Amino acid sequence: MDSSPHPLFSFIHHLDQPFFFILVVLLAALVVGVMRREYSLGLFIAVAITFVTTHLLKHLFAVERPEDMILVADGYRFPSAHASVTAAIAMSLALYGWRWLNGKRYMNPGRLLLSAGAFSAIATVNVSRIALNVH
Repeated sequence: MDSSPHPLFSFIHHLDQPFFFILVVLLAALVVGVMRREYSLGLFIAVAITFVTTHLLKHLFAVERPEDMILVADGYRFPSAHASVTAAIAMSLALYGWRWLNGKRYMNPGRLLLSAGAFSAIATVNVSRIALNVH
């Protein structure tokens, strides 16, 4: 059986590098900033609080990573910074998108698409962390 990781999972794994992390947050803020500038600030605040809280909890729980990881990861494994920051970004974008798509119908197609996209992004990151055996 081939033990090489799926390219998407490998890409997600390397998003914790400072350059990629900053790029993802800046791109998300740019997208949100097109709608309204205060949404960009809210996105940055949500990501910053999530990032700091996750790293504090990692040191509080101090759960070591497994020895048989498919890709090497540093630090503690719980809670997952990848999963929590992705959730902060995806849910912020979805919530701001919902406000931007403020229509008469409660379940309009745009809102459903945003929600599905947010939950798909979160699920993909979570599955990648488990598939790579870093959590």
